[in-house]
Amino acid sequence: MAVVSKILRWTCLILALSLLIEGVALFIGMTILNPGHEWVTILNIIFLVIDILVAAGLLRLVFCQPNLGKSILLYGLLIISIITHAYRGIEYILQIQTRFLLNEALFLVNLLKLGLTLVALIIGLYLYLQLHKIAFPI
Repeated sequence: MAVVSKILRWTCLILALSLLIEGVALFIGMTILNPGHEWVTILNIIFLVIDILVAAGLLRLVFCQPNLGKSILLYGLLIISIITHAYRGIEYILQIQTRFLLNEALFLVNLLKLGLTLVALIIGLYLYLQLHKIAFPI
């Protein structure tokens, strides 16, 4: 179980860093360097803020929480990340005019972050069930 816990910690760390780096890069690139761009909408800024806050929460948990599998905050952050990244993917597929993901590269990064989030959620739930002696349903 210690190995699974380390995998969860590293997955959350990689996810947090990818959320933070992309969020800060987009914030600087789109809102500061290019403020008049059609991409700069209230919803897209909210997505950036959510990414940065989720990254900060995950980093705090990774470095300060000895047992990530017990943290309810972890599951809340992961669910928020899943919802926002799934929504962005749907926006991209439907080609909404003011979509968050402007190009294929951002779409692929979004899929990577969504995948990491799902992996972290599955591993975390597995650990949670093991810690509470609940049989895993698989």
